[in-house]
Amino acid sequence: MKIKRIFTVVLMLFLSISCVKSSANACNCQTLKAEIFDMCQKYDVGFCYKNPSTSDVLGYNSKKEYDPASTNKTCLAICVFDMLKSGKINLSDTVEYKSYHKYGGTGIIQYEMFGKKYTIEQLLKLLITHSDNVAFRMLMMEVVTEPYLKEILAPLEIIIKTERLCFQDFSPEDLVLHLETLYRYMSDGTALAEMIKSFYSSGIYNDKIPAGVPNLTVFHKPGWIPSKLICADEAIIFDENSQPYFLAIMSQGIPQEKQAEFFQALTAKINEYHNCLNQKHEG
Repeated sequence: MKIKRIFTVVLMLFLSISCVKSSANACNCQTLKAEIFDMCQKYDVGFCYKNPSTSDVLGYNSKKEYDPASTNKTCLAICVFDMLKSGKINLSDTVEYKSYHKYGGTGIIQYEMFGKKYTIEQLLKLLITHSDNVAFRMLMMEVVTEPYLKEILAPLEIIIKTERLCFQDFSPEDLVLHLETLYRYMSDGTALAEMIKSFYSSGIYNDKIPAGVPNLTVFHKPGWIPSKLICADEAIIFDENSQPYFLAIMSQGIPQEKQAEFFQALTAKINEYHNCLNQKHEG
C-alpha cells in the first residue's frame, strides 16, 4: 500500500508539472499572438499563416485585398507548370523577344536585342528568380494567354475576376491558396518539381521573408511597387523539423526604407509563434 501511495503521489506531481508547462506554453502562444497583432497595427498590412500539418491558421487583415505586385507571377507560373505536366508545351520550346513585349521595371530581358529567343525554362527561371516583367509578358502573350489562364486556375479556386491578371487584387488568404497549389507541384518527386524548388529558392530579392528566418529553407516570390509603397512576399517555409508552413504578407504605405525591416521582424515573430504551437501540439 505504501508503494502504491508513493506511485500515486509521483504520478500526481508529474501530471501537475505537465499541466503547468502546458498552461505556460499556451499563455506564451497567446502573448506572441498579441505581439504579432500589435506589430501589424503600425501599418496597413495583412498576413496569413497556415500550417498544413496541424491546420493551425493565424491572420490579420487576411481577407483584405491588396495589390499583389509581382506575387501574381506565381499564378502564371502555376499555369505554365500545368501545361508542362500535361505535355501541352515543353521546356525546350522557344519564344522570340519582340518589341511589344518590352516593359520596364525588374528583369534583364528588356536590355536584350529584339529577336533573341528564350526557352520556356529560361523564361520561367527569369520570371521567378528575377521577377522579370518581360518574361511575364512573353509567357502570357505567347504561351498561356489570359482566357486559358483563367480556365486552368478556376478549378484550383484561384479566381481571376478582372480582364487581365495584372489588374487583379488578392488577399493574404488568396496568396496562401496559391502557395498550397505551388506546394503540390513541388512535392510530386518529378524533375519538374526539382526545377520549381530550384527557381523559388534562388531568387535575387531575399530581404523580406527569407531574411526573417535566415537559418530555414524558404521558397518564395516577392513583389513590390515602389511608387505606390506596395510590398508583398509569399513563402513556403520549412521549419526546424523540416515541416512546411505557408506565410503571405501584403502591405501598402510602409515607407520604403522600413519595408525590409518590418517584413523580417514580422516573419521572425510568426515563426516563433509557429514553434510555440508545435511545442503545444507535442505536449
